[in-house]
Amino acid sequence: MSDIKFADIAWGATFQLAMVRLVSASLVVILISTVSDPTSFIGALFGAPIFLGILVLLALAGSYLAKSTGVELFGFLCLPAFLVVIAGDPPLWVLSKSKPDFLPVDRFGFFNKIVLFVMK
Repeated sequence: MSDIKFADIAWGATFQLAMVRLVSASLVVILISTVSDPTSFIGALFGAPIFLGILVLLALAGSYLAKSTGVELFGFLCLPAFLVVIAGDPPLWVLSKSKPDFLPVDRFGFFNKIVLFVMK
């Protein structure tokens, strides 16, 4: 069992970081789908944020359950989101180098874990 507690997580900052990563990943997915098939722009514009939002919420829940209970099986809920949301990390890494206070974390890597919990 891990020592992570629900009360120790700064949930506002965690959700803010998750939403910024979601927007970045959505823009990357929309760009890639538009370049590969220009007629899919409208579908990608509306579908990507909704689909990725559901994946991010599942990843937040699964990652918290895996860390708090010690049951790593819950971590598999994060796998689908990891495969997509990680695409938005490189643009945010570049942005965090020019504006370090933009993201509520000390160090944001080029590629990160799917869920980054911001601790109080």
